[in-house]
Amino acid sequence: HIRVVVLPASNHYQEFILLIGLIIGSIVSFSLWARGTLRYFPWLLAIQLGVIALLDWLPSLCIKMLPKSVLRRRAARMAFHHYYMYNDTIESHEPFVLLFASRAEHYVHIITNPVVHKKLPDDWNKVTDQFTADVRSESLGAACIQAIVNITAIIAPHFPKT
Repeated sequence: HIRVVVLPASNHYQEFILLIGLIIGSIVSFSLWARGTLRYFPWLLAIQLGVIALLDWLPSLCIKMLPKSVLRRRAARMAFHHYYMYNDTIESHEPFVLLFASRAEHYVHIITNPVVHKKLPDDWNKVTDQFTADVRSESLGAACIQAIVNITAIIAPHFPKT
């Protein structure tokens, strides 16, 4: 079994949107208050809420502000979530490979179950590198199909069709 999961983003990053929005909104509000441009508290609060709403409306802007380690950790967590969800539906003696991609985080991961892991090394970097290159040069659909062909070529000799 080969399963492909492609997500627009692995997480909504709501806590970071709130934090970054609060920080930026506070800086803007304080600078307006310090210059004397705006002294009325509800307007200062409205500016903070407006910045938070803007970041919530444009999550890609917030994602670009986050550290790569946070993005990778969240994407990896979602990849393993999907792996466990789909692996539970497959018999324990059947091979299973998950190709997971998250577009917002630019993250690709291949996870195999123990049946595949015993017979094949963990060297799936060629497939993920090829998938990443194909996504850049072709459509996502064509890249997914090519990745499935590449994965099949690797596992087919070890798991003949019965």
